[in-house]
Amino acid sequence: MSYNYTFEAPLGFEPNVNLHEKLSRCHGLKEYKKLWKEELTRKDQTIPLLTEIVENWNEFTDAFNLRHTLIHGRGTCSRNMAEKPVEEMLLATDALYDFARSRGKNLNDRLPVRRKKAN
Repeated sequence: MSYNYTFEAPLGFEPNVNLHEKLSRCHGLKEYKKLWKEELTRKDQTIPLLTEIVENWNEFTDAFNLRHTLIHGRGTCSRNMAEKPVEEMLLATDALYDFARSRGKNLNDRLPVRRKKAN
């Protein structure tokens, strides 16, 4: 998906400490999706839902669930079985990075400290 923003737009509005607190309690894709909507989409109508940015959301969800199973030692898979899920996760990551870049943000940079709510 292509985004055409020519300005630097915020990717959040809450003070950093508030976002860190909310993220520390956020586990699983449903909660991340909900937090994205609450913190970004509802406060800025130009920000799409997370499922709109990550166009392969269903495949990404399957890949994330496989990762969760493996990380917690409840299963194994061969390299061949892992190849497609890894590709799906990388596509989703690329989509998020592209969206952030479209808003003038580099997710690899240190984000500015925000002590007060952004307008």
